[in-house]
Amino acid sequence: MNITINPKDKILLGDPIHIQVKTESESPVSIHLRRYYYDGDIDYSVAEFKPINGLVDTEVSKPCSGSYSNSDISGLFWSQKNSSYEFDLDIDYLSELTKEDQGYFIADIFQDETHECFKWLIERVSEDVKELVVDNDCIQGKLFYKESYEPQSLVIHLAGEPGIDYVEVNAKLMASKGIASFALPICSHKNLPDSFKEIPLEQIMNTIDYVGTLEIIDPSRICLFGSTRGAELALLIGSKRKDLKLIIAANPCDVVNQSVVKQMTTSKSSWSWEGKALPYSKVKKSKVFKLYTKRIASNHSSQMMKTVYSHESATQLIPVEEITAKVLLLAGESDDRWDSMMMAARIKSKINCELVSYSNTGHVLGGPGCLSTMGFEQLSFSLGGTPEANGNSQYRSWKMIIDFIKGSL
Repeated sequence: MNITINPKDKILLGDPIHIQVKTESESPVSIHLRRYYYDGDIDYSVAEFKPINGLVDTEVSKPCSGSYSNSDISGLFWSQKNSSYEFDLDIDYLSELTKEDQGYFIADIFQDETHECFKWLIERVSEDVKELVVDNDCIQGKLFYKESYEPQSLVIHLAGEPGIDYVEVNAKLMASKGIASFALPICSHKNLPDSFKEIPLEQIMNTIDYVGTLEIIDPSRICLFGSTRGAELALLIGSKRKDLKLIIAANPCDVVNQSVVKQMTTSKSSWSWEGKALPYSKVKKSKVFKLYTKRIASNHSSQMMKTVYSHESATQLIPVEEITAKVLLLAGESDDRWDSMMMAARIKSKINCELVSYSNTGHVLGGPGCLSTMGFEQLSFSLGGTPEANGNSQYRSWKMIIDFIKGSL
């Protein structure tokens, strides 16, 4: 076997490994991929390929058996499940890992009597990315960037859930690809509000103004990027500011939502403006009661733990027609958290924007595709879609987001 692999020894979280095997033998080639974590857990996937014209290529070759069934460069990654493995665990790998590390990928490639083994350290950020922590009375966040002689464009990642962790991961990964990124928490971080309850939009406005004053940033080239509640916020801010260059909304929502904390309504708006709560579309109490009745009766079945939001006939729509920035919408056609496809189409009917939808895909867009099949199975709520479509769509949409930003910002 003649094996070509890219990358060689390190890989960014969410990126696939491209494996090519050239061979004169017609025997099947099997690729086993393990992911080792610091605590000894192992995720595992496998695919067996029949060489065509002496070549197996994980980007285009279709497995004849294994953890996934269609040609998909991300297949070995999203199809992983927690499992034991027949080969001995090399504890030297684990001794190098800490709780903060993302682990190792180890690939075993077999054909006939030949066995080759390869190892990659999984990174959340490349070594040349710098970090600037912003922490004052009204602005919190982290800027990740690579050094440049010219002012850079900036993507502001708006959190769609409490805390900063998720957007920080995405911001680091995007900065590693050469796009300066600011991780902006909305609540539950330091002295910010505890939850999505009447969060002042001025809080986000002030942050945009502040980062625009940094010497390394070009204030005329700023993009807002949000998924789920972060997408709602990105569209809402975009309707009020005319100085934004781009808006990316994944799993979008065009409604000002009622505050819901841990699936319970709070009888308040999620947002405020100029000291007043924004009018919001109310969640029906009967819907909440029905949801939790089913949840208890089904012993917390994930299929019953869907969102309490309903937007088909919602009032208090975000005035998206006021947006002047270029807009990219990403929607899953099988979204179980809310009907992002319906709302994306509603937005597109009002403004000139780009809408990309993904079949059999749930509420999973806006990130690099870090969640394996095992991860989806462990969730206590339904995101929708199939593991195969979700994994492939995450990979394709993340790549599209990076290309869109580099080509438009």
